[in-house]
Amino acid sequence: MKNVSHTKKTVVFKMTNSGLDEIQIEQIVNEIIRPKPSEGGIQFSGGSFRPKFRRAVKTLGLNVNQDDVLRCWAKLWEYITNGVLAPGSDTNNLDLPFLHLTKYGQDIIQGITPYSEHSYIQKVESVCNPLLDDISKMYLRESLKSFYRHCYLGGMVLLGGFSEKVFLNFLDIFLTCVHDPTQKALFERKINNKFIATKFDEFLKFIDPLKANLPRDLRHQLNLWLNNFFNYVRSIRNKVGHPTGRKISKEELYGMLLTFPTYLENLNKLNDYFQQNPIT
Repeated sequence: MKNVSHTKKTVVFKMTNSGLDEIQIEQIVNEIIRPKPSEGGIQFSGGSFRPKFRRAVKTLGLNVNQDDVLRCWAKLWEYITNGVLAPGSDTNNLDLPFLHLTKYGQDIIQGITPYSEHSYIQKVESVCNPLLDDISKMYLRESLKSFYRHCYLGGMVLLGGFSEKVFLNFLDIFLTCVHDPTQKALFERKINNKFIATKFDEFLKFIDPLKANLPRDLRHQLNLWLNNFFNYVRSIRNKVGHPTGRKISKEELYGMLLTFPTYLENLNKLNDYFQQNPIT
């Protein structure tokens, strides 16, 4: 055991030399601010943060080092700057150090959100890991950072880049599923050195005769998610990537980021189908 001291009070943590990862930091902070029936508000100050932190660490069964405490404190202030938390707990305590979880914060803390960068990427990896690479994850990570730093235009451009790279990765894998050499050579000629829109359209044309063989739910997802969603993202990315004056709101980018894992999950289902049912 090792002591962490603040002013005259000594608070004991289970200390370890190895620090927590970013997902664990997010888990601790989310546990601290999650509404509890016994608490009318959330009060943070030099004295009140530490017992809440200690209870969260105990609940999650984690060991921490001194740097982890500061990282959690920094995460709390990140939540404040992004409107997840706001000053005040009730009409008698409207200022700092009292804090409350905003309506917006209550909505996003219930699940995987763009504010939980590492948890979000972990979720994406869980639904479409074969389609990801270092480049695609770099674009997604930068899009998330842009979002919670209020750079929504840049976040949308980067999200469009992520979407494009994931689809290109999908195409590379799909080509390995085309076992007929004649069909494969013809398809490759049509997509080589072409813009992403052409590659996408040619892919849809290529699999059009195969749609009848797809499971019913996969056919539905193909039209709803692959066609509509991919083209919508690409269209917005093209508009904001040029000086058209198209604006992106916080809500629009937030909605896109929330929706993306579902799109990726369905794209991966299509990938799994062709892996198991090669084109001969």
